[in-house]
Amino acid sequence: MQSKTSWFHKTIFLKNITRWWPIWTAYLLVWLIRLPLRLFHALNPRLMDSASAPDSYLLSRLEGVVRTSLQPSFFFLFAAITAIAVFSYLFQARSCNMIHALPVCRETLFTTNLLSGIAFLFIPQIVAFLAGIFVCFFRHMTQLEYLMHWLILSLGMVFFAFALAVFTVMITGNIIAAPVFFLIINYLFVVCRSIVCQLAEMVSFGVDNTNISFGDFLSPFYYFSTLFPGFLTFQSREELIRLPQAYAIIAAYCLAGVACLVLSFFLYRKKHLETAGDIITIRLLKPLLCWGASFILGCWIAIMGQFFFVGEYVSGMNLLLLLFFLAAGCILAFFLSEMLLQKSFLVFSKKKFLECAGVTVISCLFLAALECNLFGIETRIPKEEEIQSVFLSGLYPIRLEEKDFSKVLDIHQDLVDSREELQRYFQKYWENSSYSTLEPGFSET
Repeated sequence: MQSKTSWFHKTIFLKNITRWWPIWTAYLLVWLIRLPLRLFHALNPRLMDSASAPDSYLLSRLEGVVRTSLQPSFFFLFAAITAIAVFSYLFQARSCNMIHALPVCRETLFTTNLLSGIAFLFIPQIVAFLAGIFVCFFRHMTQLEYLMHWLILSLGMVFFAFALAVFTVMITGNIIAAPVFFLIINYLFVVCRSIVCQLAEMVSFGVDNTNISFGDFLSPFYYFSTLFPGFLTFQSREELIRLPQAYAIIAAYCLAGVACLVLSFFLYRKKHLETAGDIITIRLLKPLLCWGASFILGCWIAIMGQFFFVGEYVSGMNLLLLLFFLAAGCILAFFLSEMLLQKSFLVFSKKKFLECAGVTVISCLFLAALECNLFGIETRIPKEEEIQSVFLSGLYPIRLEEKDFSKVLDIHQDLVDSREELQRYFQKYWENSSYSTLEPGFSET
């Protein structure tokens, strides 16, 4: 007779609670200080200005405490600590083999540890929420919907952070690599975007990489840091993100968190125990990590080398020097990544040399394509209906009206048509010049 599969093990759950009590205790203390204790101080009527209306003053103080309590640092920090703790047996071969030798299937281990981590994070926030309600009642504040908004948004945020941390633990078998990869994932896209855009600005005429924000949501912690608390309001000011948008964002991240947990579940079922201690436990990710690190770090080394030895402007022989820095950076980053992954200095083989050469050639071709404007970056002109605002940036920025959009587009077209002549002018007078520039700036929807 086939035995029934259990998805929860009470003994393991209680053992996690007693073993890792410092984590959930510290998290509880953090939120008791950040929410009810701060509310107790902020809602003190003695601190109110005599000229202020009592209700509006206390309401603004309550909103301020709730908004600042949505800052994502503690959510992501304790989510990473909790995920690493409840799955800590995966980082050492002896403990990994011992745990999986017990008469408990992997599905039970995963779900029990998962529920343990969620309990570590959810219960302290719920306790802080209830304590905040008592403080509000004590201070005669009845607008409790603010605290309810905080609870829902914060639980959604910490759930996603924990799911992402669990996924990070599943792809690595090293206790040091786990928090490092968690940090990298949370900033990976914006860092790569910044490096590539900076490289494009150096070799492309008329390109400015400031105020670029597309794809911020792919770097979760960075995105949350820009949204909460500074851009959240419970009122209807148009320049700030509204509450329904905040709920929509958190809901989308919760769905992404569920996807991370499902993927982590299948990764755990197929996880090889002998990978305990490895930097990366998934074989397919190892070459992708090396290639990606080689390209991004190579671009960064090229930018730094150009700044230190030549300057920001790139042309002629400077482009060859930039290609040299890029190639050298790619080679260095590739073999350093291989040494870290293999935990050995003996990584030099014919296969690795060929891989390194391939990544280096592709990176140099990408730089050459930017220089030759194969992506059409230099010649792209937005349509008039795509433009939201126009300003001219010189010594003082000048904002133009909508009726002037067509004139500015004509100026932009003239600049694009004359870019070769202007590039020669800049190259000739780059070092010894006292001219001022007038550049059209576009803000598109």
